[in-house]
Amino acid sequence: MGSGASQQQKQLHAAATPEQRAHMNAKLQHKSAFLGNHHTDTNYHANNAFIRHEEELLNGDHCKTFKDGSEYRGSFLNGHRHGTGTQTWTDGSNYTGGWENDRKHGNGIWIFKDKTRYEGEMFEGHLSGIGYLHYDSGGMYHGECGFSGREGKGIYTYPNGTTYNGDWHIDKPHGKGKYIWCTTDEDPNYIEYISYDGDIFGGHLQGF
Repeated sequence: MGSGASQQQKQLHAAATPEQRAHMNAKLQHKSAFLGNHHTDTNYHANNAFIRHEEELLNGDHCKTFKDGSEYRGSFLNGHRHGTGTQTWTDGSNYTGGWENDRKHGNGIWIFKDKTRYEGEMFEGHLSGIGYLHYDSGGMYHGECGFSGREGKGIYTYPNGTTYNGDWHIDKPHGKGKYIWCTTDEDPNYIEYISYDGDIFGGHLQGF
């Protein structure tokens, strides 16, 4: 027995069988090594089970910087981004809004690296439901969104005033929809509208 053993441990050790003594010695050596920081792995063996040593989990409002250089400021729950917060990435993109278990969830504003701005609903990290998309070119979309962007029913207004109102799939006009083109003559007060109402496939008009 080591010098750090208690009197009771010494008495039990003296009364034990050789097999019991060997087992007791092994347990004490393991405990001593762990407490002395000789056991550098984050996993250690105790009672035939592996136990993981976890860092203290964050709760409430905090600021955390991740390995990729991005930074989150906001609410945590049991170490996960949960509640309301803002994350900023090194490519210039950022998101402010709802979070649930480390995923964007609820209502939020997501500005992408190409300066496209999304305002609307999120579901498990992706665009979902009704939202607005403001493009750096000056165009604007209002309608249903999904994993790939514009998905479902929506209206897109081009910078020159032309509009498309109809079905979208994989971020392109697809299905039934109506285009109204806005054209101008040399006279700035003259505006002509040309329309198409029909089928669109992958962004292309059918039978026009």
